[in-house]
Amino acid sequence: MRARLGFAFSSSIRPDILVVDEALSVGDRKFSRKCKERVHKIMAEEDVTVLFVTHSTAMAKEFCTQGIVIRKGHAEFSGEIEEGCPITRRCNKRNDAYMRYHREDPDSVLIIVGGHGNDYQKIYERVHELDDLRIILIRNLSNPLNIVAKSDVFVLSSSYEGLPMSIMEALILHKPVVSTSITGPKEFLEQGYGYLVDDSEEGLYEGMCAYKQGLLDSLKPFDAEKFNEKVLREFENLIE
Repeated sequence: MRARLGFAFSSSIRPDILVVDEALSVGDRKFSRKCKERVHKIMAEEDVTVLFVTHSTAMAKEFCTQGIVIRKGHAEFSGEIEEGCPITRRCNKRNDAYMRYHREDPDSVLIIVGGHGNDYQKIYERVHELDDLRIILIRNLSNPLNIVAKSDVFVLSSSYEGLPMSIMEALILHKPVVSTSITGPKEFLEQGYGYLVDDSEEGLYEGMCAYKQGLLDSLKPFDAEKFNEKVLREFENLIE
């Protein structure tokens, strides 16, 4: 309620500088949409400088031409917004890639299975800001396999991993896998089991489009039993 009142008051007067500090990440989606419309109207019709504070690269690109990236109280970048966005936190790339893909496939839905990590709250805020998209964020799910089983494609957007069991679980459920080409998943999926992409927004967007274009249909089937037998043999050879 405080955020709503604050935004309503600030946007109803004519300040020289309007500071929008995470105002679009609070309240419900209807409120967020109204805030976005009001900010666009102010920028288009009034002689006001807007200082937009956000964690979302998508929102920054929508409203701003110039930007400053701040980390731990220090400015890491100042300049054109398109140059500054890649410096922001890694979890933006998945949402921004999906935002681009959603324009081509409006019926698509992105389901993010979250957890207890430090980035969860920021991911939640960014998802909430992208109110025009169909994004579902799920937390505290002990067994996500039912969701994976009903999905069309599994996308791993991590910037660093070991060899995640989630990839193998998706393959066992006969789901095509798109993954960033990072150590761990790369060594396993490059055997033909998955589609590897660059660890970037562009790479993930390419992977999503590859699924839509049918390029994942030729991926090699994964035989879990043979894989387990191979791993056991290698382990036994090590201890002999």
